[in-house]
Amino acid sequence: MDEVVEAVEKAKKEWEEAYKKTQEHIEAIENYGKSRRDTDEEKEYNSNSFPRLIGLA
Repeated sequence: MDEVVEAVEKAKKEWEEAYKKTQEHIEAIENYGKSRRDTDEEKEYNSNSFPRLIGLA
């Protein structure tokens, strides 16, 4: 019976570690792109960039 208990405890531990890593990955995906905040000046530059202006011509 001890072997079964040990196997269950090991499985629980592995599951908890995998769950924790999965939650970290989900959080990283949710936060992707949030750290970059365009200022008004950057938005102005990006909207009037040279390649864009050439495309409009």
